[in-house]
Amino acid sequence: DKDSREDELLETLRRWQKLGHAKDALDYAASLPDKTLRQMLIFNLIAAWNDKMPTWQLVDKYLGQLRDSKYYPLAIGDIAADIAGKNLGQALEWLESMTAPGSDLYNATVADIIHGLTNPIFNEQSAHEFGLPSGVYLDAGSAAKLTAAVDLLGKMNETTTRSIAIEQIANLWSMLDAASAATWAASLPDTDATARTIALKLIMSDWEIGDPKKAAEFVANSPDPELFSQKIPELAGVVSQYDPQAALNFVQSLPDGTAKNLALSVTLAKEGAADFTDAWSTASALPSGVERDAAMDGLVGVEAKSDPAQAANLLAQLSTGPAQEDATRTLAKTWADLDPSAAAVWMQALPSGGERDTAAVELISAQVVADP
Repeated sequence: DKDSREDELLETLRRWQKLGHAKDALDYAASLPDKTLRQMLIFNLIAAWNDKMPTWQLVDKYLGQLRDSKYYPLAIGDIAADIAGKNLGQALEWLESMTAPGSDLYNATVADIIHGLTNPIFNEQSAHEFGLPSGVYLDAGSAAKLTAAVDLLGKMNETTTRSIAIEQIANLWSMLDAASAATWAASLPDTDATARTIALKLIMSDWEIGDPKKAAEFVANSPDPELFSQKIPELAGVVSQYDPQAALNFVQSLPDGTAKNLALSVTLAKEGAADFTDAWSTASALPSGVERDAAMDGLVGVEAKSDPAQAANLLAQLSTGPAQEDATRTLAKTWADLDPSAAAVWMQALPSGGERDTAAVELISAQVVADP
């Protein structure tokens, strides 16, 4: 069929190309009367020849035949990225001769170049330093490439491609130096607000591995509400694995709100897994209110896994409200999985009302799952 014949022709021309007749293969493709076939062949031959071209200027005369096709921006990107691998300044000079700075094609091509610069290749020493898997290596020239990528970013307009480029820079920079990467990302203008938040989240994922305390302090001082609300509980939990008291002190210094309550719950729950009595004592000593209930809520869930009857006794110490309802739901589900009969007896003994209704719903749901 037609597709098979076109594929066979392309393979023939590629073999011709590999035998040292690349220009002849392109000339043949350019001479074909079928425009769609001609453009497809020219693009594929340029892409395959790109890294072996004796001179990149040689393909310029063929690009004109692709200008009104989907292949044109792809070819421009391929050629520019290849030139950039040898001479970044020359790549930009060539690109600006092909399209105006600020155009969609210009932005997309600069983004392609940035992708090439920030795609990490790991060497053995840096792989060991970053604790990376065997066989994954970071190029020794990554720092210089990173600097070039940041400079290139300044040439891009505020577009989707710029946002992607910011994420790629953040990803590489956080591997090299998460602290300075975070400072850079936080300094991005408000026109990059969405990309800035995404970049900071990526950076925190690396930073929390190397220095979770510093990462947590950075987020705590960030004016970005989305970053604060999403990362503070997670970072507090990571810090609590290494230093529970430091994590608790940090969380208690945070401004009141949902993120603080979640962080407190996570922190004490992790401590409770190791020393429940001490964690419960800490939670009980907190002033009455939302924070105390949030901390106790998490601990009831921890205790429910090993001693649901005791967890039920502790549940009674929570104030009526969302935290008690959440703890009741967690206890009922956990107890139903461990001992459905005992869980039912506990539920029946609860006073009629919201708490009993919440427990009943969870027990019924567990029963349906167990015996549909």
